[in-house]
Amino acid sequence: MKKRFIAILLSASLLFTSVSASSVIESNAKTKENEVVTLDETRAMTADEKLSAPVLKMSSVSYDSVTLKWTMENISEVAGYNIYEIPYSKIDNYKKNDLKLIAKVESGATFTYTVSDLENAKNYYYLICAYDSNKTEGNYSEYVKATTKTLGVSTLKSITNISNTSVKLNFSKVSAATAYEIYRSNSKTSGFKRIATVTTTNYLDENLTCGRTYYYKIRTVKNNNLSEFSNVLSIKAKPAKIKVTLRYDSALSYVRINFKTVEGATGYTVYKSLSKDGSFKRIAKIKSGKELTFIDKDVKKGQKYYYMVKAYKTTKTYGNIYSDSSVVKTVKMIPKAVDNLNAASSTYNSVKLTWKASSKAEGYRIYYSTNKEGSYTLAADIKGQSKTATIVSSLKCGKKYYFKVRAYQKDDNNKKIIGYSSEIKCTKPVPSAPSVKITASASNKLILSWKKVAGAKSYVVLRRLVGESSYKIVKAGLTNTEFTNSKLKAGQKYVYKVYAIRGLVVGKYSKAVSKMAVSLDVSVTSTSILKGGKLKITATASPKATVKWSSSKTSVATVSSKGVVSAKKNGTAYIYAKANGIQKKIKVVVFTQINGIDVSKWQGSINWSQVKASGIGAAILRVGSGNNVASQDDPTFATNANGCQSVGMSYGVYIYSYALNISEAVSEADHVARMLKGRSLSYPIFLDMEDGSQGALSNSQILDIAKTFIGTLRDKYGYTNVGIYANYYWWTTKLTDSYYDGYKRWVARYNSFLGYNKSYFGWQYSSTGRVAGIAGNVDMDYFYG
Repeated sequence: MKKRFIAILLSASLLFTSVSASSVIESNAKTKENEVVTLDETRAMTADEKLSAPVLKMSSVSYDSVTLKWTMENISEVAGYNIYEIPYSKIDNYKKNDLKLIAKVESGATFTYTVSDLENAKNYYYLICAYDSNKTEGNYSEYVKATTKTLGVSTLKSITNISNTSVKLNFSKVSAATAYEIYRSNSKTSGFKRIATVTTTNYLDENLTCGRTYYYKIRTVKNNNLSEFSNVLSIKAKPAKIKVTLRYDSALSYVRINFKTVEGATGYTVYKSLSKDGSFKRIAKIKSGKELTFIDKDVKKGQKYYYMVKAYKTTKTYGNIYSDSSVVKTVKMIPKAVDNLNAASSTYNSVKLTWKASSKAEGYRIYYSTNKEGSYTLAADIKGQSKTATIVSSLKCGKKYYFKVRAYQKDDNNKKIIGYSSEIKCTKPVPSAPSVKITASASNKLILSWKKVAGAKSYVVLRRLVGESSYKIVKAGLTNTEFTNSKLKAGQKYVYKVYAIRGLVVGKYSKAVSKMAVSLDVSVTSTSILKGGKLKITATASPKATVKWSSSKTSVATVSSKGVVSAKKNGTAYIYAKANGIQKKIKVVVFTQINGIDVSKWQGSINWSQVKASGIGAAILRVGSGNNVASQDDPTFATNANGCQSVGMSYGVYIYSYALNISEAVSEADHVARMLKGRSLSYPIFLDMEDGSQGALSNSQILDIAKTFIGTLRDKYGYTNVGIYANYYWWTTKLTDSYYDGYKRWVARYNSFLGYNKSYFGWQYSSTGRVAGIAGNVDMDYFYG
């Protein structure tokens, strides 16, 4: 039985809230699932009821200790606590004499206790009771179960030959370990004996027999606890691996192979191959010296060679025992000079170098200087034989630089064998040439454009005519990347070049671009045509060319090859005329003119059958005026609406506005909605804005009233077919905001022509019209569907 060490924690207030996930802690004294068992209920060992049972819990568990904690309802008469361990074999049927007293806590105000020196990965069971000053025990607590943590297993990582009679073991660290036991055997499955105990994670095993194979495993130690065994690794005792260095002597054309002797070796063998993974041939056997050298003269320039060396130990029992092969080393001949080096400016602060690939090169080193005969600075180190171009950056614009390139290979120590220098090339960085595009998208104009040139502060545009030899500056000091050359002669071809400027340094010229100046003129750019009508549009191209016509929407309007537009149905289409690379766009609105009227109570009783028979196709009916009160309703609206419906006439409505603010605009929208309840309209709802009181408002105030009226009808009632009625003066001076473009315009102007240059839905052209079915004058309108 292991000795138990008892530590009493004197803090009465220390509480633990976390337990290691690797431990199992139970607090349910039980014989069956969820059945709580106490001594008082199962055994004839009743305690004095004077003291209640403590509530026992686990606090923490480690590899070799368990900390208990408990609470007590009333400690005024508690003198201390007895802590018992229950043997595992008695846990399901224990009696008081089965309990082992492991500690007395001689303070009623102490509530923790640590049991130490336990075995790892083992279950323990504890209970506790309080006692008074007469040493009389109270009721027993429920027992708790604790499983100590499992001690981690180390991993044997590697075994390395140090000499022909010694090896070094390396294994992983275990955080809780205090030591590690080393076991060795001549068999993988049996016969292991402990040969050492160490506190480090490596071990040197000496005095081995060269040529014999040994097996090793590790076990973790913590105090008196031992882990499971580690994995097993084996190794044959043999000489250590050799470290080799190679050096190519270009003057004498041989390879020098150097290596140091290893402890216990009898001799060494040198091997050579033309391929790293190919067959190696032994070329030498050496037996003496502390630092050995072998010179291989059987080499050719430009050839790559691979070498390795093995040590061996001659034994009576096993013969020659060879070490592992040294790391394969390579050696190459010095590369020849780089050919065909070219240096050219790339950007305002960089130069591009290109050259021919050097045979057997593994990379290139790039050097530059501002003095041809001065010292050179390494600018780049490029890996790979096939990469034969690079950019040298961070140079000064306009300054002259000298460049050279040297190929290299690597020796066995990964050091570069630098080849001979290329021819030196000189250039200076300047702004690169713009890539210019030229278009003729407008009459008598050519547009040049290019991407921004790095480092450019401005641009210069040069021009000449075809047939001329010299260019002239047409624009200097440009800071953007586009230039429009206007007022050119149609039919004349122009040639351009562009270059960038940085300070006083002139950049590379762009490639020449050329194009002929052309023109295309059309007779109209926007027009309206009645449905079923036709209109001839004239297009003139210079130089003379065939004009191609097309329509964006042939269902609305078509166009012939001669430019004749035919209006098919109401809507908007765009007619395109294209010639000489120029395209002109003509807006065409096709409409139907409908004869209409607008009426109110002032027209009295109306015979709608006669009105329709007279050629009227639509009517706008007044619902009322001003705020949403019954006294403001138009008394004839319902009768007129029913009359329109009875004869199948399309109709819309309007309200005469007195609104001077937003709240009144809302009320007028509510007024319209109330009057329309249950009715469906085929024409818009109009806000009639013409009252003199509104004329004193600012344009922005009028706009707010219009927005509020339209927004209320839309958002509150779902009406979207809404517009504004006003006279020509209002439309050209007050209702000018682009907001109105999204809604129907009804323009009043009593004239033979309207002359309004924006889109409109209706034109009220008279207030003194006469129509059958209506007594007296009536407002006359044209509506355009």
